[in-house]
Amino acid sequence: MTLRATPLGRAVAASGLRPRTARYLVDYIVKNAEALVALLPNTSDKTARLAEFHALIVYACLCSPEFDLIENGGTRIIPYMLADADPRLPIKTDIKNLLAENPDPNRSRAASAALAMRWIDGEASRELENAARNLTLGVLRVHFHDLAAIIAGLAGILYALIESAGKSAATSPLSGLAEHLKRLPRLLRRTARRVEEGLPDDVLWMTEIEFEGLDHRLTRTDIRRLRDMGIRTPTEAMDQNKEPLRKKAFDGALPSPTEKNNAFVRAVRRWKRSEWSKAADRHAKRASHCEQPGIVSDYYAARQTDFEAVLERAFKAVGIRFDKTDVAGTRAHPDYLLHIGNNEPIVVEVKSKTTDKLVDLNSCIEVLSASELIGKSGSPCLTICHPGYDPSVPPSIGNSKRLCVVDSAHFAEALLRLCEGRLQFDELHRWLTTPGEALPSELPISYGKALAAISP
Repeated sequence: MTLRATPLGRAVAASGLRPRTARYLVDYIVKNAEALVALLPNTSDKTARLAEFHALIVYACLCSPEFDLIENGGTRIIPYMLADADPRLPIKTDIKNLLAENPDPNRSRAASAALAMRWIDGEASRELENAARNLTLGVLRVHFHDLAAIIAGLAGILYALIESAGKSAATSPLSGLAEHLKRLPRLLRRTARRVEEGLPDDVLWMTEIEFEGLDHRLTRTDIRRLRDMGIRTPTEAMDQNKEPLRKKAFDGALPSPTEKNNAFVRAVRRWKRSEWSKAADRHAKRASHCEQPGIVSDYYAARQTDFEAVLERAFKAVGIRFDKTDVAGTRAHPDYLLHIGNNEPIVVEVKSKTTDKLVDLNSCIEVLSASELIGKSGSPCLTICHPGYDPSVPPSIGNSKRLCVVDSAHFAEALLRLCEGRLQFDELHRWLTTPGEALPSELPISYGKALAAISP
């Protein structure tokens, strides 16, 4: 007898969730799929109800078997203090029928979900602690960390289900809903990050900022204050004209607001450059085993049309076919039509900056209009951003059902995995056609040939 790990089985194992929890949450998504997706933004209706969507997902996770009583097999707990907190969820009456079903006698599940919504909106820690007697920030952080892990696990499981549904639709638990739900995995990943960090979507990127030395660090309170002062993007974080606002946000910092402001500006300038440098070194070492290792150094050094030339060499090296559509005599056409295996072609636009500046939102969405000029108005679209995209891009493209953006360093990771035999064409295609930002953490886990089949 040969036992084989399925993509879904691997996703459940990697999620850290119990199979019973995975089944509960997937059943909830399938049962309420159309109503949940209706709460998301779309191109024709800008009045999205994302806050209510988040509340429903969070409440469903809190109602999962993961939070059952210990004697009933639960593995995580809801702080007992929340039995005294306000259980009112920020959802309207017309969707209350979407609430997950599970006994909640003391309303602690509902109170936890309501508090989580205040947490991700960036409400002050002191206000949250006052929600119930004896409640502390430390207790909340541990609880929200558990909750974030469950939401992230659900995202990974849904991603695997959507990917496998294309291969075996008849046996998929999604019951033909895969295309309908394809926006959910990446949206849930960002929801998980917000629950982990306790911040609004537009300033999540600041949690990646690292100061030199140990003299300063950026706290949740700092980020909240910067946002209140209108500092929400890297450009605003480095704008000299906004220095007074940044200093006001850092009021009370030691040794002084001025020093912390200067350290913050330096850290933001170094942020993407440092990530890129590390990725370039890491990829160069791994590429030494490939047939054309020199492509990697050229890939990271090139800009604009030179970068496109290197990208084409990389495509050829890993066996990806492409049509160059932006040629002499055409105007406003996309750069490429990418053919990955036998899958639907992807309309591709490459955006490269000559400096360390990041690709902005307007540049990222150009590919959507460009796709119509070549008769591909319904095809998946991809923008490859070199050296990366502005943090404001991912939350801004949630209304698109066919746009994916990818940092060129993350794209290089995927191409290297193809070269190493750790990624299949179908997996790459799914990664690049799922709407939202494509992150390396979503790439399938490769266990190698030795673990592909386990024979007793």
